Amino acid sequence: MIGRHDVKGVDFSWAGHQEALWWLGAFYRKPKRFRKELGGLSKGHQILVIGQLYAHAFPYVLALTVLGRYLGIGALGAPLEDPQIDPLSLIQHFEEAALGLAGGLTYGLGIGVIFGLVVGLAFGLSLGLAVALAFGLVIGLAGELTFGIVFGLVFGLAIGLSIGLAGNAALGLAGGIAYGFAFGLVGGLPLGLAFAVSLPRAYYLPLHWLFLYPRPKAQAYRWHPVAWDDQCGVRFGGLHRLLVGFSEQDPEKGVQEIDRLIDEYPSQQLEALRAKATLMIREAGQGGDLARNLATLQSLPEGKKGFLAQTPQVKEWLAEVGSIVNEAEVGSRPFPHEAEQGPHGAVQAALMERLERLRDEVSGLREPLASELHRVAEHWIALVSDEKT
Repeated sequence: MIGRHDVKGVDFSWAGHQEALWWLGAFYRKPKRFRKELGGLSKGHQILVIGQLYAHAFPYVLALTVLGRYLGIGALGAPLEDPQIDPLSLIQHFEEAALGLAGGLTYGLGIGVIFGLVVGLAFGLSLGLAVALAFGLVIGLAGELTFGIVFGLVFGLAIGLSIGLAGNAALGLAGGIAYGFAFGLVGGLPLGLAFAVSLPRAYYLPLHWLFLYPRPKAQAYRWHPVAWDDQCGVRFGGLHRLLVGFSEQDPEKGVQEIDRLIDEYPSQQLEALRAKATLMIREAGQGGDLARNLATLQSLPEGKKGFLAQTPQVKEWLAEVGSIVNEAEVGSRPFPHEAEQGPHGAVQAALMERLERLRDEVSGLREPLASELHRVAEHWIALVSDEKT
């Protein structure tokens, strides 16, 4: 069960139809979780549910196929494999589309049974559903150009879903490039490009850019594809800006979402780590407890690439600042005034000098370290300067 939805509620009532549409959406967005839910049923019930889902999807796929044939062949003049078909006849398009969907169902059932025997019924039936819908669209549509583009799109989605069912969405981008190149060589450029776009779901990129420009729309983050679709293999550059804004508006949910992306979403992991580092540095720039803030930044994420490879050096610089703070016994209390500090005056001067040097050192780092740490260093310098006067 996912939330209030239960796959057992799929039947041929109106409520069951609504439940089926929701589960078809879940199959597209979260195939691994769909497989898990299906696997909790008996084998007979699994077969029944898959059959019902296909039946509920059939009218929509049929309408989409007829519309695609009519526009592609009748309006755009794409070539027909059967010259006896009237390009403007909706009835003939309907008949051809229905035959295509029936053929897709046959392919899907066959693949479902084969994989069900080898790797488990839940996986096999789920994969069979993807293949049935994909091949139903492909076979139902005709024309060389139309076939190439549609085949690339729907087959890319089918392969992406199979990867998701197997639990490895990280293969999406690499697979999209490799398979897109291969299919481009074999089936032509339109097919290859369509496949390379659909497998990693790169068709979301224009929508992603709308979330970022002219300024990040953090309040609408729940509508961003990453928030509801687990299968995006393409990395959404700049997503960290959206995550930071979302976290500043709702800290609890923002932290949960960033942790989810780090742990469960390989293609968005770097953006999530960038957002986490940004929030940690900004938190360290608040308040007057310099020792605590320095300790907080010792938890900055590390890695082998990009800004993550530079955080160990940052931690060394911060440790040097922390040793001076400890020597001055600053903690959470202010510095003693100049007349009272005696030997502390030299320590405080050393701290100011080290903070100013830190401000210059971080300017050569990658983002978000450069701008965020520069801002925090300025805050710390002002803090120490205020305590000195």
